[in-house]
Amino acid sequence: MLRQFLILILLAFLAVPSASTQADGPRLALVIEQTNYGNELSRIALAKSESDLIESALEETGFAITRHRDLKKKDLADALDSFRGRLERAGPSAIGFVYYTGHGSQHPQSEDSYLLGVDARLQSASDLAVYGIDMQSQRDGFAATGAAAVFLIFDACRNVPAVPGWKSGTKGLARVDAKADMLIAFSTSLNDLAQEGVYAPILAEEIRRAGQTAESAFAAAQRRVAAATDRKQLPWTNNLLYNEVCFAGCTPAASTVSSRPAPTPLPLVSASRGVGETFRDVFTSGSGQGPEMVVLPSGSFMMGSPTGEAGRSDDEGPQRAVRIGYEFAVGKYEVTWGQYSACVSAGACPAAKDDGFGQGSRPVTNVSWEDAKKNASWLSGKTGQTYRLLSEAEWEYAARAGSDARWSFGGDESRLGSFGWYSSNSNGGTQPAGGKGANAFGLHDMHGNVWEWVEDCYEAGYLAQPSDGSAFTKSSCSDRVNRGGSWSDTPRFLRSANRSWSAPGDRNYLLGFRLARTLP
Repeated sequence: MLRQFLILILLAFLAVPSASTQADGPRLALVIEQTNYGNELSRIALAKSESDLIESALEETGFAITRHRDLKKKDLADALDSFRGRLERAGPSAIGFVYYTGHGSQHPQSEDSYLLGVDARLQSASDLAVYGIDMQSQRDGFAATGAAAVFLIFDACRNVPAVPGWKSGTKGLARVDAKADMLIAFSTSLNDLAQEGVYAPILAEEIRRAGQTAESAFAAAQRRVAAATDRKQLPWTNNLLYNEVCFAGCTPAASTVSSRPAPTPLPLVSASRGVGETFRDVFTSGSGQGPEMVVLPSGSFMMGSPTGEAGRSDDEGPQRAVRIGYEFAVGKYEVTWGQYSACVSAGACPAAKDDGFGQGSRPVTNVSWEDAKKNASWLSGKTGQTYRLLSEAEWEYAARAGSDARWSFGGDESRLGSFGWYSSNSNGGTQPAGGKGANAFGLHDMHGNVWEWVEDCYEAGYLAQPSDGSAFTKSSCSDRVNRGGSWSDTPRFLRSANRSWSAPGDRNYLLGFRLARTLP
């Protein structure tokens, strides 16, 4: 009898759930983009592209998405209420994710934080309660759903409304603490402002990364945003999750060139690097870092396009075998405005003209081949390493990433929108670097966004070019090669083999560049 009693006690003990269990129920997400504000509040130009990135990442990791745009206060409240009800009905194993990009503000006296409808008219501080959604009440409502995990993400710290009643220096959002089984994240620090187009691309990439918990994903995003902005933007997270959530699965992806995640934080430069490794060089004096670089393997490929390839131009042939017998590093992204501006501030590069597309993390434009060379030379001096433009052969090798199809992902044009910005999806301008998927080498924007300068002189065909990966140059070089296509181009121009050319001194809103780094 005693033995049976002890067994019952043991079974009862084993039946008690652990303090932390894995949440694997229905996944529901609400994405809200607030772009076209009227009255005193500025337009959020990148709200759509930010929302696209987050929606895509969530969809890939199993979330059913509800998306809304440009909601007035009443419609914003209705959208949140409706989604909260769905989450509650989904049951206690459900996971909810809310991403809001738009304007938010705190009351200068009460320090309560609000999300603002696009109809907001802020003539005094009290108007926040009329046109805003109280974030603390939303927090309480979502906590009451009983869901296994709730994520409330507010990319909402945009500017300081210039209206009567605001204290001097009041800005950003005030603290909103998470409740049990909840994580709340702001795209920047408490009481601070966020840049557009910085937080969302990095968070989306971390959501997609397999082998880490949600807490780790947000911590990695914090560190990466801080590094990318020289600590000018420091995301804030408040975490009270008690159930384990892994957005892309808790098992790490196989370690290959195509899937190896970038180390977080990024390591300092070392004498030798492994293929697929991502790194940033630090400046030898003063503060600063070089661009994020990926180590590519040596290898061979067929350069150019076969005669039957759709969209082919005559200067893409004849195809020939190229052998790159060395490892080298290539910029993970096109050089951005933020990176190029450091060279301008140092007096080593000429200022580039902004055509109104936005700066920050978008690829720099209106730079000539000569400007790109000056940037590479400046970085070489700051880091003690050798930065340069890619040769045309290196560029195509990097773009193909092992593929012999029209694009790095294959020949299916319907998939191009997942990998490149071009005429059909760019909204008439450049987009933040890294907003689309990487190729198998881990490089972003090899298809579209901006044309990229390479080292080579342009010739209408491949009859005289070297086959060892080096650049083709000559004493009289009236044109230099551009590669990759741009935000303004149709799909055929984004093919891996496509070529264009410009005079070395040309500058326009389609032209940017990417850097290579010679390895020891």
